[in-house]
Amino acid sequence: MDCCSLWRKRSDMDTRFSNGPPRRNPLPQPTVGDSWSNLAKGQPLGKKVVVPFKQNDGGSFSPVSILQIHGDDHDAKQINVTLSPPSIIPVELTTLTSDLQQATNEQTNREVILIPGNFPGYPDPFQWVNPTAIIEWGIGGASERAEVDLMEGVCVNLCASFVRVWAVIGNPGTLAGTDAAYVLSAFIGPGWPKTLGAQRTFWVGDMNANVESDAFPIPKFSKKVTLIGGNTAENTTPALTTGTIRFWQSINLSGAGRRNVGNVFFSGNNPQPCPIPNGAAYFSILAGTESETLYGALFDLSI
Repeated sequence: MDCCSLWRKRSDMDTRFSNGPPRRNPLPQPTVGDSWSNLAKGQPLGKKVVVPFKQNDGGSFSPVSILQIHGDDHDAKQINVTLSPPSIIPVELTTLTSDLQQATNEQTNREVILIPGNFPGYPDPFQWVNPTAIIEWGIGGASERAEVDLMEGVCVNLCASFVRVWAVIGNPGTLAGTDAAYVLSAFIGPGWPKTLGAQRTFWVGDMNANVESDAFPIPKFSKKVTLIGGNTAENTTPALTTGTIRFWQSINLSGAGRRNVGNVFFSGNNPQPCPIPNGAAYFSILAGTESETLYGALFDLSI
């Protein structure tokens, strides 16, 4: 064989193996359908749960999760979770059967106002509590968890291969409401049909001017915060809510180890949210209104 033939043979081998041997795709391939159909296959995508709330219990967890879906890691996808507005079953809680999950005829806040007089089995008209959803999501062995206000319904955008949602009613010590069976529901679908909108309200209690609350953990995924306040003044202009949100690296507000990383003054005349400084893990509220005011912090979440 001449030199030219050997060169051509060597060139053919170099070309054939220039990119190395064929490599196996490290990710398993979906067997049927696309990633969403695999993720949702055989799992309920919408569900409601009936949660009994008793004020003296200091809060109620749903007996079962509202919904959950899960799939393989390679099926991770953009997901939108819709949390429906809460509703109640307008009958006395103690008269409901033991199988609460079969109770029906729930009413929203627009329908409850049509109930004349006091709520059944209760000495006062109906008063709503502050329901919260706990969302857990992740991909593979990594997961996160956040608390989200249900408000009058909210959509939450996630990217995950599994999602679980629970319901919590009642924030111990604040905003006590009527004992009743509350109905909470949610459903889930692919894509991000809206911009960010989740929030978390945290009430710290009633305070007068120059009184500071305890320090509390800043909710997960918080991005901005606004000071809010309320009082029960009737037939007169309510006092202007003023106060300061203080950010801390330690939950200890006195003695060794405390470090303040920011103070932001809020006034009802300019209730704009402020960014949460890096390094802040806890917050407290220093009251500024002379009359007794229920203070809280309204956090915008980055989900």
